[in-house]
Amino acid sequence: MKYLVIGHKFGALKRGGFVVSKRFCEEHPNDCKFIQDIKARGRSLNILNEKYRRLIFRTQVPRCYSIPINFVKLRKLNHIIYLRARYLSPLYNSCTNGFYYYKMHENIRHYIPMITNFPEITEQPKDVCLGFYVRKWLTPDSFNCFVDILDNMKEKYDLCIMGDQNDQLKNHPNIKSFKHTNDNYEFFSRITHYFYPTSGYFVDPFPHSVLEAVQTGKQIIFPKIDRPHKDGIDDIKDCIVWHKEFNQDIYLDNSNQPMTAENFRKFYQMIFDNNWEYDFNRDKYNRMIDWIVGEVL
Repeated sequence: MKYLVIGHKFGALKRGGFVVSKRFCEEHPNDCKFIQDIKARGRSLNILNEKYRRLIFRTQVPRCYSIPINFVKLRKLNHIIYLRARYLSPLYNSCTNGFYYYKMHENIRHYIPMITNFPEITEQPKDVCLGFYVRKWLTPDSFNCFVDILDNMKEKYDLCIMGDQNDQLKNHPNIKSFKHTNDNYEFFSRITHYFYPTSGYFVDPFPHSVLEAVQTGKQIIFPKIDRPHKDGIDDIKDCIVWHKEFNQDIYLDNSNQPMTAENFRKFYQMIFDNNWEYDFNRDKYNRMIDWIVGEVL
């Protein structure tokens, strides 16, 4: 029997946990099937529970699903649900995809990241193009940091953004050309440098767009913002080389970074054999790269 992975799609965005979960199931077709939550509407979760080995709820905020998802609904189902900490309940069989997030929250039962390979970019851009994922409503400090970077640019550059449309960036005097897209493949086909200022307060269990930027050979810039926590950004930082500031003349090579589907294949086979459950001693590893070396490679 296969596992059924259920995820919610947010508007027109072709990125994030939804796309990664779909890609993960495509990479493991003998063990997993993926469906969008809206396609489960009108179908009994009890029937799906009998048909599949286990139901895996991938969207980390229960209220975002198009079907009612809560601990009352799931308590009698054979389930795993990826959750942010604020939604934890002892009745959930909880899971996270973030290493530091798992270490931080002892009530989360399982740590199972979904590492996939981003589709190969067939034609890399020839000219420098900056990339930024706009979520001003969620991380305004990160947005303001990027605007400050643009303000201090000594040259004009092309800019491609993903996420929310933003006229402030579109009309910035240091931007030569501007493109907005909701398609992550188009985004990474256009850009050469990906800016990801770390928010001082928002905790991201695992930012898939950063790993996708790494896998597609982009230069990763993490402008410093002081913050009291570590999260999925630090998971990735520990596994790659990256820039603290923009410098188009310095190239950092991440072609040998360890977060690939090939490296995780044996780990996932163990997960599938173990009913999609896995945990580890939180005191054993301090960094994701140490965990990968000790448990995956």
